[in-house]
Amino acid sequence: LESLYSPLRLLEPMKRVGKRGEGKWQRISFEQLIEEVVEGGDLFGEGHVDGLRAIHAPDTPIDAKHPSFGPKTNQLLVTNTSDEGRDAFLRRFALNSFGSKNFGAHGAYCGLAYRAGSGALMGDLDKNPHVKPDWENMEFALFMGTSPAQSGNPFKRQARQLASARLRENFQYVVVAPALPLSTVLADPRGRWQPVMPGSDSALAMGMIRWIMDNQRYNADYLAIPGVQAMQQAGEQSWTNATHLVIADELPTLAGQHLTLRHLTPDGEETPVVLNTDGELVDASTCRQARLFVTQYVTLADGQRVTVKSGLQRLKEAAEKLSLAQYSEQCGVPEAQIIALAETFTSHGRKAAVISHGGMMAGNGFYNAWSVMMLNAL
Repeated sequence: LESLYSPLRLLEPMKRVGKRGEGKWQRISFEQLIEEVVEGGDLFGEGHVDGLRAIHAPDTPIDAKHPSFGPKTNQLLVTNTSDEGRDAFLRRFALNSFGSKNFGAHGAYCGLAYRAGSGALMGDLDKNPHVKPDWENMEFALFMGTSPAQSGNPFKRQARQLASARLRENFQYVVVAPALPLSTVLADPRGRWQPVMPGSDSALAMGMIRWIMDNQRYNADYLAIPGVQAMQQAGEQSWTNATHLVIADELPTLAGQHLTLRHLTPDGEETPVVLNTDGELVDASTCRQARLFVTQYVTLADGQRVTVKSGLQRLKEAAEKLSLAQYSEQCGVPEAQIIALAETFTSHGRKAAVISHGGMMAGNGFYNAWSVMMLNAL
């Protein structure tokens, strides 16, 4: 309600009058908005921009050499937020009236990157599964790419769950977002806002992962479980491929592949290989506990000698490509705050969780989501 009736809310069209990123705007009339959108021109002092009239050419190809691009009308992109009575109208205008195929619905820029990144972490890029936190038992929540009680799916239910969690003395949370969310206040010591540069969530997450690796704050016993059988023996509910070996050499047909028994013996099965606690290469499905950090040479069945590394070793090396200071520069979060977030997150063990959703959507959205959700696995 405060946002709905705020005297600072936008009531008129706003036009950029400075350089991109300067934050300089001016109010314009709706008549001027329509005129400039339709007719185009040197609208920003940066050169001519075509208007809708110029690109409304359903019989003229964008590029005759590449007919798959379609007609010039496809140069119009129309997006909407949600179906509030306007969705059908916007679709009819874009697809039927103007003739552009480029209509971006809500799902195209909201949860897609998060679901894909989460699906990669969960090992299922077909259904893109994603998880929700256990609100009743959680002690620390880290919101990245979603604002409590304001976004997420289902945000109303999670708002009620968050409200209940806030009644507990042992619960606190941090909201990582470029702008102060409507549902977060600066004066709340148990629900803190952490500003971040837009689209830089992966830098913050990788900075946290680097600190976690450097300080051995990961769940080593859990990550050492290499398969279903070991998971059941340990009384766990899940397992990871942190110990599975990956071919690290830049070989055209092998780079990035998981090492399997078939790589080692001609009649072997396509099952992953790990290094057990005795230093032996074994089938991951029969190993009870495997080594977390592995870098060694292996001779394949065809005689090739390759370097293999465990999945966790590769993640560690990826995190070590930049220093905490460099991660801080990229995401705009002070180095001390990155450390504080990582330390707090790991201090609660399994009673801490990262929560994410549509805020992951950016040019690097998949990698943002993958790195952010990786924190839950560690």
